[in-house]
Amino acid sequence: MTNEELLSILELANKIRTPTGRWSKVVQPDPIWNMMIYLVRRYFVGRLVTPSSLARAANVPYATAVRRIQEMQAEGLIGRRPSVGGQGTFSIYPTEELLNRVLAYAEEAKASIARSLGHDPKYGQPFYLGASHLSASIIPAPSAPKIRAKFDRPLELALYDDLAFTFPQVLGDKISKLLGGKVNFRMFPPDELRTQILSNARSSNSAFDIVAFNDLGALVALDELIEEAKINRADFHPAEWEGALTPEHQYGLPLQTNQEILFCRQDFFDQAGFELPSTTEQLLAAARAMHNPQKDVYGVAWTGRAKTPVGQAFLQFLADFDQPLLNLRAVPGGYDATHLKGDEFRPLVESRKSRMTAEFMMQLIECSHPNVLDMSWPEPATLFGAGKVAMAYEWANRASRFEFSKASPARANACYLPHPVGVSGGRRLRHNNVSPIGGFALGIPANTDPKRRSLAWHVLQWLASPEVIKLLFMRTGIVPSRFSVAADPGVRRGSRVIAAVDEMARLGQLRLWPRPPVKEYSKIVEILGEDIHAMLRKDQSVKAALSNAQARIDALMRANGRY
Repeated sequence: MTNEELLSILELANKIRTPTGRWSKVVQPDPIWNMMIYLVRRYFVGRLVTPSSLARAANVPYATAVRRIQEMQAEGLIGRRPSVGGQGTFSIYPTEELLNRVLAYAEEAKASIARSLGHDPKYGQPFYLGASHLSASIIPAPSAPKIRAKFDRPLELALYDDLAFTFPQVLGDKISKLLGGKVNFRMFPPDELRTQILSNARSSNSAFDIVAFNDLGALVALDELIEEAKINRADFHPAEWEGALTPEHQYGLPLQTNQEILFCRQDFFDQAGFELPSTTEQLLAAARAMHNPQKDVYGVAWTGRAKTPVGQAFLQFLADFDQPLLNLRAVPGGYDATHLKGDEFRPLVESRKSRMTAEFMMQLIECSHPNVLDMSWPEPATLFGAGKVAMAYEWANRASRFEFSKASPARANACYLPHPVGVSGGRRLRHNNVSPIGGFALGIPANTDPKRRSLAWHVLQWLASPEVIKLLFMRTGIVPSRFSVAADPGVRRGSRVIAAVDEMARLGQLRLWPRPPVKEYSKIVEILGEDIHAMLRKDQSVKAALSNAQARIDALMRANGRY
């Protein structure tokens, strides 16, 4: 069971119990249940719990709540640890005993729900609460939304100039017609898009009504609007939702999701007699065996170009060795990338696992395509689709480049895997595989004219609807951000990568923490991309490259007052 499933089950159980309190005054609040739900929720999203906040969550008089807390501690269900800063304060956490009891309860509840929906675990795929297994229906074409606000002038959207956002070229007129007003799509390269958003935030009136973003800027908090519209959070990939979330507010709705995964040619592996790789050790062995420059076929392709491409590659390989870029707090299944403070912003580029990552990249380059150090997106997917490489580390959306092409030799032979796990001394450094998740959400700039916000919200909500996201997939091949769209039979037939990504989500293998959504992210990646590229060119040693990058990122964080 994934963390997301567990939280969904607890949320469902809590909502079912809540109405009973309105039946009669005889029905009293259950303080143990209320505190357990609050404590476990906070634990799985990496939030601290103080004694006073736990007592408030009990929903009973304070003295009663304190007695119940003492009873829970006596039973070994909760523990206490000193808070950062000391001064006699402490936080409360669930013990392993409580977590085991909660997990057992959730497993039993999940089994009951599955049986009620006619699912027999002895047959077919495992039941997954909240994903496509619950929603395999045909999604209709989008219709015109009911928009109360009127277009007094064209709606301005700022988007990323990428394959995922090619829909304005083929669907721009149709979208304007359905919305009942002119929509201008402004397309920018990724670095320039971020510059435009930040520059726009400094002006008194926003030039854009809606922006696509992959790190948080000056945006309107959407919590109340999302609640009022009853948007189903469980229908979105969890990490994508978290990417538009801060400890206080939700700032966007995911439009497209993108996972960096491993493309493999199944026929190449079968001919070479290799199993598909689940570890870096297996990947290197297979890449070396299938690397045949004389036949213009190479082991693997990945983005090794200086700055952003290779900087992101380093971060993503780093996660394979169970190492976040920053000193993130460990939580079940990985690390907390959304509630950083103080020392959690410190870089870990000189760590033992960072050295393992760098050494893996030095080995990987020996069996890579010869142009790897000049390679950016979408070149790995292009080479893979042309039959030039046996494997490619690429974003899942790039699969459409050959899956939609009848001429590609990879079309019927591609399979998709999460990133292989890093290995040291024959030992896996992670229990589960992890693939970084990226993509873009849509948000509303905070300095948008208040008179335009209602219109912008209705359009944003419509663009992120299942009907529109399905249409975008059918025209561009983007991986849907909604489980319901991924489950649509037409979508699943259109691309095998959709089912693969859905399975990775079900297994908890798609995570946000390898690419932490901090405002310094773009600059950090650029720094890494300079020093790591010098290392791969052998202009710097592994030790010097990591040391230089560590010092530069540390200086950046200090200059921004992070610690």
